[in-house]
Amino acid sequence: MSNENEVRFENTFPNKECFAFLEKHTKLAFEAHFHERFELLYILEGECEAVINGDAYNAKRNDIVIVNKFESHFYRQLSKTIEAYVLVVDDFFLSSFYTEYGGKVFSHILRYEEKSGEIKLLLEKWFRRGTNSVVFNTGCFNLLLSLLAECDMLCNKPDIAFNYINAITYINEHYMENITMQSVAKKMGYSEVYFSNRFNKLMGMNFRAYLNLLRVKKAKEMLSDGNKTIEEVALKVGFNNMATYYRALKRTGE
Repeated sequence: MSNENEVRFENTFPNKECFAFLEKHTKLAFEAHFHERFELLYILEGECEAVINGDAYNAKRNDIVIVNKFESHFYRQLSKTIEAYVLVVDDFFLSSFYTEYGGKVFSHILRYEEKSGEIKLLLEKWFRRGTNSVVFNTGCFNLLLSLLAECDMLCNKPDIAFNYINAITYINEHYMENITMQSVAKKMGYSEVYFSNRFNKLMGMNFRAYLNLLRVKKAKEMLSDGNKTIEEVALKVGFNNMATYYRALKRTGE
C-alpha cells in the first residue's frame, strides 16, 4: 500500500526482520497484489469495496477488513473521501497464533460491534506510539489477535484451485519476454478460458492490462536511473515498439 496509490508488484514487502507497519491512509491500493504478511484495514471514515481472492466485501465506517498472507487483494474507493488505519505485520508476530490455531485463517470482514471499538482504541494507541519497538508491537498484536478470536473471525483455510501466486510470480519474472495469456495458462496447466476468468476475477483486470501496467512500472523504475533512453527501456521491458509503449502509458495513466 502507498499514500501515492503506488502499485506493488512484488510478492513480498522488502525483507525486514520483525516487519510491522501501521499508518493512516486517505488512499488505498487500487491494483491487485499479494504478499506474505497479515494485513488489516480499519475504516475510520468513508466507504470502500475490498476484493479478496475475487470476492467483494463492502466496508464502511468502523468495519474491519482482514487479508491473510498470499491472498490477492485490492480496494475500490466508494466514497469521495476515505480514511483508514492500515496494519501490515510479519509472520514473526503470528507464531503464537499458528501454534494455537494451526490450519485456521481469519475471515475477511468484521462489521461494527463492541470489539471493533476496542480494536480501534488499540490501533489509535499503537499508531501514536509507532512501530519501532518489537516488544511493543508484539504486545499490541497479541492483544489484537485475542480480540479478533473473540469475534469469531477464525475459519478453515479455503481450498483455492487456481494457484494465482505461481501465475503472478511467473508473469513478474518473465514480463520482459514475449509472454501471452495463452502461453502462461499452458505453463500453469490451465485451459485458456479458466485461466482468463479466474485471473480477471482475482486481479480486477485482464492479463494484457496487468502485463502492460507491470511493464510500464518497470520502465518507469529503469528511466529513473537516467542511463538509458525511453526507446531502450521500452524495448527492454517487453514492448514491441514505441507505439505500443505509449498506448500502454496512456491507458495506465502513468
